[in-house]
Amino acid sequence: MADTAIAHAELKKKTALSVLWSVIRVAWSTIATFVIFVILARILGPGDFGTFALASLFVEIGRVLAYAGLGDAVTRQLDLDEELADTAFWATIAFSGIVASLVFFFAPYYGDLVRDPSVSGILRWLAPLLPISSLAVIHNARLAREFGHKSLAGQAIAASLLSGITAVVCAFLGWGVWALVAQTAVNAAVTVLLGWFYYPWMPKFRFNVTMFRSVFLFSISLVVTQLMWMLLARVQDIFISRWFGPVEVGRYRIAWRLIELIGQAVLAPIGSVSLVTLSRLQNDATAFRNAYNKIVGAAALGTIPLLLGFGALSNDMIALLFGNKWGNAGDIATVLVLMAVPFVMNFFASSALSAVNRAESILSVAALQLVTTLILTWLLVPYGVV
Repeated sequence: MADTAIAHAELKKKTALSVLWSVIRVAWSTIATFVIFVILARILGPGDFGTFALASLFVEIGRVLAYAGLGDAVTRQLDLDEELADTAFWATIAFSGIVASLVFFFAPYYGDLVRDPSVSGILRWLAPLLPISSLAVIHNARLAREFGHKSLAGQAIAASLLSGITAVVCAFLGWGVWALVAQTAVNAAVTVLLGWFYYPWMPKFRFNVTMFRSVFLFSISLVVTQLMWMLLARVQDIFISRWFGPVEVGRYRIAWRLIELIGQAVLAPIGSVSLVTLSRLQNDATAFRNAYNKIVGAAALGTIPLLLGFGALSNDMIALLFGNKWGNAGDIATVLVLMAVPFVMNFFASSALSAVNRAESILSVAALQLVTTLILTWLLVPYGVV
């Protein structure tokens, strides 16, 4: 009993320190991202942001499939086997290469789907970044598993700063949407370099099929669920582009982006350690329940008032920050913030249920939400974005 109490106290201490470093990381990233975002939005137009959003949607779908939930599988291991880590690393590399090839090949067809031919060329430059980014997935998962959030904070700060400066310089030079592509490339490169620097682990060239099957069968439902959660917020981009074009996608996306920045400021620091913390408590129902309630309660207290306040002032704020060219983005933001409560709850659903091996539950909820979203979007998009 005494050993259990000591272990819980130690876990609580590690969680608190990790949350602190996550707060520092997210605070810096949020401020830096916001400043860079404002500068880029004033230089570039809604069409540039809309075209890039459509391209990045296809890449993000590929990223979820390529990583196959293997990073989370490593993070949640109570006792990590080195052979499992090696297996997960090489599987991630292989999946990323395959998915990148598919993205490159299908880029023109996706451009036709969204009725924006320029998306195709952007996708063919973004596709190689998938295998490059995958080089740090397991390294960062191991850092998170060992509560190395101080190193993750340094990595995120450097990546956001260098990639942001690159994007602003390229935008001033007249690169247009390609400034956003350059930002993505620099961010990926810095993340990989610092991931290996902070966690200098060299995976051995080995692959255990049995271990891979054991984590992959669990991860596959998580991958599908992650894909559904992502599509919940992004599938509207495709409908909007087909009906109204990339300019309206840009306005819709900037409203969403501002809401995401507000959410990240509070949710990301807590969410970054929630899976690790809850996984360590998976065999203690009472401690698990108490930890989950505290996590969600703190997140709601910090997030919901900020979102509702932004929704009330969104028209004036967007016009002041970005100029009149962003049109009805403020009205869109006002509607989107009405999702404040499910926005918070959904953020922690995957972590909590993953920690207790209940992936099928979040899969069911995500499937219901996605189907409902697709039907309502299809019925309502002819009446306008708002």
